[in-house]
Amino acid sequence: MVSGRLPDIVVTDSKTVDPIALCKLQRHAQPGESFPVILLSDGPQPTDPHASLFDAYVQKPVDFQQLLSLVSQLTIERQNLGSDSDINMGSS
Repeated sequence: MVSGRLPDIVVTDSKTVDPIALCKLQRHAQPGESFPVILLSDGPQPTDPHASLFDAYVQKPVDFQQLLSLVSQLTIERQNLGSDSDINMGSS
């Protein structure tokens, strides 16, 4: 969190940060105010129980235009959710 404000989105590399710990922390730190998390990885798409913690998965090498499109899409979805409290964000 920067300046007491949640980020609009997080893009994390599976080798840089423990993405599972990041997702668990953000999902529990601000109930109802979570932010989308995109996992970048050179491995196969996760299928374990933790896979649902991520809103999207992008396999390396990353297509920059695809990543930008995904960030835009998830940011818009989050903004729309903020204006409609009856909708819950699910996994992609």
